[in-house]
Amino acid sequence: MLTIKKSTTLLFVLALTCITSLLVVSCNNNPPGSVLIEIPKDNSGLDTINHFIPEAQIKEYKAAFKTQRDSLTIVYPSLLVPESEAFNKRALLSLLKAPDCVGIRIYHGVKNGRRNEIRLVLVGVDSKGQDILIDKGSVLAAKITDEVGGEENGQCPNCAASGPGNN
Repeated sequence: MLTIKKSTTLLFVLALTCITSLLVVSCNNNPPGSVLIEIPKDNSGLDTINHFIPEAQIKEYKAAFKTQRDSLTIVYPSLLVPESEAFNKRALLSLLKAPDCVGIRIYHGVKNGRRNEIRLVLVGVDSKGQDILIDKGSVLAAKITDEVGGEENGQCPNCAASGPGNN
């Protein structure tokens, strides 16, 4: 009888261990390929700003911009001022994943060419207000080239025509 009790206890412990392991593994809510970004402590004051604006205000800003943009292109016909730019999630996450990044700064720039283009350039920003530049490509590529920068190429040819809310 003593051996039956020992084996029963052992089976119970093994079963409990298996069930506990399954629960721990199954409680992982992150789907494959997901990115976990920790939100760092931000003492810069940027964290206290409410950046939300209602849809009506967005429409008002867009209409005012379109009027100004159209008048600019009459005066400066060689200047391309896009109505909007779009950046994919991967580009934004590449900026935000820096451990000390508390936000994104957007610079306005001009890409010189046959027709000069107004462009948006995105970089990370830390709690001291300093730009955070990201590695180009993989970590290995960054070590070889030592090239860092931000994100650009937000233009997409159909953004203004087919993007949501573009009237």
